[in-house]
Amino acid sequence: MIQSIHDIFNIVDRYITLTSKILLQDLPPWEEVAYIQERIEFLIQNSDHKAKIYSEVTVASDDQYSNMLRFLTDKYSKLSDQLEGIGVKKIEFFLQIFEREIAWMDRQLQQQEEKTRHVRQEFGALDKSLEFSWYGITDEEFSQFRDQVEKNKKKIEPLLQKEITELNRLYSEQRIFIEKNAKYIKSSHRELLNYLEQIKNDIFIKPFAHQNNENILRNYDLVKIFESFGNELFDNVSEDDFLIVFQGGKINSLLNLKNGVFNKIYFLIHNLSEQINDEKKIEWVNHILSSIHWKNSPTNIKLLERIRQKRKDADKNFKNNLAKIISIEPSELESPSRR
Repeated sequence: MIQSIHDIFNIVDRYITLTSKILLQDLPPWEEVAYIQERIEFLIQNSDHKAKIYSEVTVASDDQYSNMLRFLTDKYSKLSDQLEGIGVKKIEFFLQIFEREIAWMDRQLQQQEEKTRHVRQEFGALDKSLEFSWYGITDEEFSQFRDQVEKNKKKIEPLLQKEITELNRLYSEQRIFIEKNAKYIKSSHRELLNYLEQIKNDIFIKPFAHQNNENILRNYDLVKIFESFGNELFDNVSEDDFLIVFQGGKINSLLNLKNGVFNKIYFLIHNLSEQINDEKKIEWVNHILSSIHWKNSPTNIKLLERIRQKRKDADKNFKNNLAKIISIEPSELESPSRR
């Protein structure tokens, strides 16, 4: 679970330390490789933590912000230097350790195969002895011998089943290990570099809210707004992207509005802007307008005119529900006068 940007730095540090040991031929156990590769895989494939990191960065003091950015740049440089140093090994960097683990499993399998073969041969020899025993003996002697063989088989059969079960377990264990871990033999240098670059571009943007060591808006309010209206206003917008945009940050795409919600979004933008200091208000509004995909691509000036004229046309329930989350002037909740 990623709670802080320092959790990301810790993962990168552990990966750099691990790969440095391997470059010195100090090979760690495969469990260490798999653990850090799993963490990296989770880090890259899940973006739920980005909103937390964005909030952490935007509320940081200037010194804290500078230190975090310096740490990120340092990790990036170390990874880049390492990637350049490992050269052709970078594709299957962990293959040697993976093969060592497989070789150890193979030895276990060979030993178990030998034990199973020995017990199976002992069990099979009893049946063969019975096949040839009737030569030169009486029926009574054969019957006694057969009873003894059956007794011996009953003694050996549980041991045979035990050895077969253990052999099957080892085969299954090796198969599952390969299926789960084969993907981790490749270096993660490039993926981590791309991830850190993305974090830097998306989050370390020195948003204008950061200059006074505060968020533009309260994250609690924005989370409640997203939970209440996110699916009503936007198509396929994650909470992370919503929070980043409405706190003044940038994402790689525009927010897509649903049909028929223009008056609601006008009302939301205007009344959120009323929560912001005057010197930041215009910049924030322009940022939000530029972060939304508008049909027919109207200019921000045209959109500001629509906000002024049409925001109060938002339906009453929407306005009243928003007023339960943020402070709204009573005049904003009145029905618009009709000309």
